[in-house]
Amino acid sequence: MKILVVSDLHLDWVTHGVPRFEELRRALLVEVVGKAVDEEIDAFLFLGDLCDPDSGPVVFRAMATSITLAKKLEAYGIEQVWIPGNHDVIEDGSGTTTLTPLAAIANDVVHVHERPGKVVLKESVTVITLPFVASSEAYDPESWVEGAMKGVVGPVVVAGHMTNIPGVTPGEEATEMPRGREVRFPIEKCGRADVLLNGHFHRQQKTESGIWIPGSLARLTFGESDHQPGFLIVEV
Repeated sequence: MKILVVSDLHLDWVTHGVPRFEELRRALLVEVVGKAVDEEIDAFLFLGDLCDPDSGPVVFRAMATSITLAKKLEAYGIEQVWIPGNHDVIEDGSGTTTLTPLAAIANDVVHVHERPGKVVLKESVTVITLPFVASSEAYDPESWVEGAMKGVVGPVVVAGHMTNIPGVTPGEEATEMPRGREVRFPIEKCGRADVLLNGHFHRQQKTESGIWIPGSLARLTFGESDHQPGFLIVEV
C-alpha cells in the first residue's frame, strides 16, 4: 500500500504581513492531489495543524479547503485518515477542532479521528491514530497504543501529532509558533508497528528511533529558510 502523508499546513499563517493561504491551498489541491494521482496512491494521512481556530475568517476558508481536498481524493478512491494537531484543538471543553466540519462528512473512505482511534484500511493495513492530547480531552498515548496493538493482524502504522519526540531536530514550531503542551510519542509501545509517523515538526526528517516526519508544505518563517518543504510517500 502506498500512503501519502501531509502535515502542518497552517493555512492561516501570515509571514511578515504576507498571508500564505492561497499559496498553501494551491500546493495542497494542485501539487498534492496531482502527485497522489500520478503515483497511484492508495491512502492519504493528514497529521494535524490545519489552522488555529481563533485566526478569524481565514479559518472558514481553511476548513472548506480540507473538505475540498477530501472530496477530490475520495473521487479517485483514495482512503483517508485525518487527525488534529496542537493548533487545531479548541480548548473549551467541547472536544471540537478545526477538523470537526470535515468529521461531519466522514464515511467509509474519509476517516476523521478527533480522539485516538484505530482503522483498518482497504488493503488490511491498520492505522493507529494519536491526535494531539488536548487538556480538555486528555488520554494516555502509551496505554492507548498498547491496547490498540492487541489482536492486530497484518501491517501496522502508528500516526500521531505528539510534541515531544526523542532525537528530533526542532524548529520554529517550538519557538515562533508554540501552542499547547508537550506530549511524548509512545515509542516504547510501538515495537509491533511497521511504520511510525508524526506531525508537528516543520523540518522533514527521520529520527534515530525510526519516526518519519513529513514536515510542512512550505517555509512558514524565516527561521525555516533551510527547510526542504514537502510531504512523504511511504509503502507498507
